[in-house]
Amino acid sequence: MVDILSKGLRVERAISEAEWIRLGREIAVRGRGWQWQVGDWWALRDGEVTAEVLKVLDELGVDLKTVRNWAAVCKAIPLEERVEGLS
Repeated sequence: MVDILSKGLRVERAISEAEWIRLGREIAVRGRGWQWQVGDWWALRDGEVTAEVLKVLDELGVDLKTVRNWAAVCKAIPLEERVEGLS
């Protein structure tokens, strides 16, 4: 079994070549589209930008202007029309 953690992989047993390939593909998918995810997340927000909010943005490595732009794009483009891997 393999767990994908924020700080790495936890591997409890040897994995086959096929499992290794699936794992690589899953890692690739998780790495794509995060701008869409963050934009959607920000679009859910309706409130003041507090110190706590700014801290979360810092943890994401995104500034306020950027996340607001991503949210505007997410609001304008329905999920069904978005292109995977587009950043």
